[in-house]
Amino acid sequence: MNLEKAEKIVNDLDNMAGQARNEAWIFDDLFYDLITKAKNILSDEIKLYKMFRAIELTPRMTNLPVIVWCSRELKNCAPFIKVDLQGWKHLPYVGYQNAVTLTISDNPQVTDGELEPEIFEQIKRWIKLNKKALMKYWNRKATGANPFKFINVLKKI
Repeated sequence: MNLEKAEKIVNDLDNMAGQARNEAWIFDDLFYDLITKAKNILSDEIKLYKMFRAIELTPRMTNLPVIVWCSRELKNCAPFIKVDLQGWKHLPYVGYQNAVTLTISDNPQVTDGELEPEIFEQIKRWIKLNKKALMKYWNRKATGANPFKFINVLKKI
């Protein structure tokens, strides 16, 4: 999915939510809440991507028990990913700013936060497996104009 398509989906969801409210659909409150939640999540993803050029990878995409954020190169920073231990299972949602930071390297290390040893080993394995793709993304050499294609080259553990 590219950024334009994601923004169009947000607009479509907003229109559907308004239609559900205005036409008294069966289960309209539930439908409105679901559409609004989906729209807000996608809107947040777009904002996050625009701010940090970060892509969120769910456990289904990685087979890790965490949400992973992959960023693009930031000035004066070594290559890193961030992981959210709680993810969507627990509220409040931890989010990118409060996630655990790990280096992208041959020997990944936690640089901010804490991880249980078993989870750390799984994430290390995933980083090593995907290091080449992660570094291409970090260095802005992957995917051309559509960074969402980056997700397709990542391997699951």
